[in-house]
This record gives sequence, structure tokens and C-alpha cells, in this order.
Amino acid sequence: MKKIFIAIAAIALSTAAKAQTTYSAGLEVGLPSGDASTVSGTAFGGSVKAVYALGGSKNSAITGNVGFLSFGGKDITVFGITVKSPSVTAIPVKVGYRYSAEGGFYAEPQVGMTFFSGGGSGSGFTYAANLGYIINEKFDLSARYESAKIEGGSWNHIGIRLAYVFGGK
Repeated sequence: MKKIFIAIAAIALSTAAKAQTTYSAGLEVGLPSGDASTVSGTAFGGSVKAVYALGGSKNSAITGNVGFLSFGGKDITVFGITVKSPSVTAIPVKVGYRYSAEGGFYAEPQVGMTFFSGGGSGSGFTYAANLGYIINEKFDLSARYESAKIEGGSWNHIGIRLAYVFGGK
């Protein structure tokens, strides 16, 4: 699995030399879902993303994304005793394919790995379904469903990102 991930990342990076590249840096909010919502609260963080246009196309691109999310612990009551679960830090590293439609809308499936620390260390295969909108070629507003496979289940959240876009042209 790691070899496949490294190969995809290498292809994305080698494509950058021949393609128009834009970058974005933004703030993120994560709303845990599924099992993650029982032990964690809202996450806050940020991310950077590179978008490499394929063959000069305005519609097709390969993306690379690195982020940081800190999920706050939640109060949990068991048998009348309330304890606070530990916070969890997630660092997702993903690559994806972006298809852009007319008017600034895009769809971007992504795959990669998420590295966890805090309330449980380790890493897990990650996939995300991302929908976004580019505003005036300077801002990227997107929402995604993201899931990381971890021991004993998965860590899921709905992410919202607002980023400033620069580079390219």
C-alpha cells in the first residue's frame, strides 16, 4: 500500500514540471461522524494544497494535500462517572484527481494516509470525496467526507475548508 501511495505521489510531482500549478493555504473545520463523534468534538486546523493542471487542461488536474486537524476531547459518562476523552491530532497526506466544471465548481476524490497522535497513535489508509467552488480565482471553498481506516474501525469526519489560492497563470 505504501508503495502505491509513493508511486502516485511521484507521478503527481513529476507532472508539476510540465503543467500549470496553483497552490492554496486555508483553514479547516472538521465535524466528526460515526464512531469518532462519540469521543471527539469539532476539529480545527489548516491545510496546504497543490493543483497541477494536466496537459494545459482547465478541467483535469492532479492534487496533493497536507493538513493538520486537532479534534477536541469530549466528556463521556460511563456508569455515572464522567471523564474527558483525550484530544486527537490528525495529519492527512492525500493525492487526488480534480475535475473542474464551468463556473468554478469541482469534484475531487482523494486517497492517502492519515497519521494520528494523542488519543491513539498510528496511521490509516484514507479516502475523501471533496466538492468545491473556486471564488474569483482567489478563494477555494470546499466540503468533503473523509474516512481513515484505523485498527478496530474507522475515523470519519465532514470537513469544511476555506483557502486562499495563489500561483499559476
